[in-house]
Amino acid sequence: MKKHFLIGAALLTTFTLTACSNSKTAKQNYIDSYTALSNQSQDNNSHDVSIKFDSFDMQGDASSKEINALLNNASMNVKVSVDYNNKVVALNTDGKISDQELELNMLLGKKGVYVENSQVTSLIDNFQSANPYVSLYGQLLDQLDQKYLLVDQSVMEDGITSQGGLTDSESWESTYNQFFEKTKTDKKDIEKNFKDIPEKNFTQSGDKVTMKLSGNGDDIKGYLKNLMTTSNKEDIQAMMDDLDKYTNIKSMDVETTLNPKTHESESKINGDIQSKDGKTSAKFKMTVTAKSSKENKSITEPSEKDAISLSQMFKNLMLESSQEVDTY
Repeated sequence: MKKHFLIGAALLTTFTLTACSNSKTAKQNYIDSYTALSNQSQDNNSHDVSIKFDSFDMQGDASSKEINALLNNASMNVKVSVDYNNKVVALNTDGKISDQELELNMLLGKKGVYVENSQVTSLIDNFQSANPYVSLYGQLLDQLDQKYLLVDQSVMEDGITSQGGLTDSESWESTYNQFFEKTKTDKKDIEKNFKDIPEKNFTQSGDKVTMKLSGNGDDIKGYLKNLMTTSNKEDIQAMMDDLDKYTNIKSMDVETTLNPKTHESESKINGDIQSKDGKTSAKFKMTVTAKSSKENKSITEPSEKDAISLSQMFKNLMLESSQEVDTY
């Protein structure tokens, strides 16, 4: 679900490149920028996205109070830097949840996901009292003297398999390769996707172009369906399926402003949603900003001596347990 949400947020917010011609309408300029995002070159290999819940109010659920405290004024900043030569991705995140500052930096390489051990230890220390299972991971981390913990391919794929199977698209190799693929989107396809959105929904002021969308669940699903392309069809369909299964959208307003000259965008989203059984509802306001740029910094996958895999850590734990039983 999280993946689908992030992809949906990116579709609505991260627009870049292409200067706007004064002879074109605001809608045409918006389409130009949207097309440029889909065909984004490797020159813009750094992307900053910030997500902030300006307000969040859930009612009806037993845990509403805790969820409101968790998400109200919560924020998350994500920076993704892609090194196309070394085929490594740096994913740096920081944010605030329940007024608690969080930070987590990761490297995505061919072997899996690398997390700085010092940050993992800090996260475990913060949440140890709230989760009785954390103590097990604390025992594992006591083994570490390397800089990185590697969540390796076998651990991730075994976890997915245990939940009902593993498809080719869910394998780590497939996910990893997607970061470096070049896609080509035809502008005509984008024009077709936007054809039913009236010109009046688009405005322009200087270099900034704004699109406003609003409606209920059926309207939102209609917009999502129009956004489908060959490359994003699977993800868009998954978002629509989630809406059908879990959520009724009473109303949703999305206002997206992009500045193609500075490669920046901002989306303001106001929502009023309800669970399918009608017992739980939530109203929220959130802001998503994004910016793309060129970064020349080289990123390399850690060497074997600098990282220990989660698979190896579990093997070590089993070995220690076996030795303790033998000694007893």
